[in-house]
Amino acid sequence: MYLTRNRNATYYSRIYIPLSLQNKGFPSEIRFSLGTTNRYQAIDRNLVVSLETRRAIKTVSTSDTPEIFKERLRAIVETIRKRDFTANERVTQVHKPKVTK
Repeated sequence: MYLTRNRNATYYSRIYIPLSLQNKGFPSEIRFSLGTTNRYQAIDRNLVVSLETRRAIKTVSTSDTPEIFKERLRAIVETIRKRDFTANERVTQVHKPKVTK
């Protein structure tokens, strides 16, 4: 988990994907805007986003495609943003992957 800043001073959470998933076509890293230019606020937000992202990475199943994984992460981060980056409950339980047959 890394905290980075773009040229407009907005902070981003940057998280590397494990090599085992990269070999299956997953991206090498993912980035999410933390929606702030304040470093102290960004640090707190980065912790929440990183925790939920790491939980999502651990729950990747063999049937998940990179597209499904990215969509699930987008939904998780959007839920975190709607909650104003608070960590009062787990988000990954809300966004389980849909299994289609």
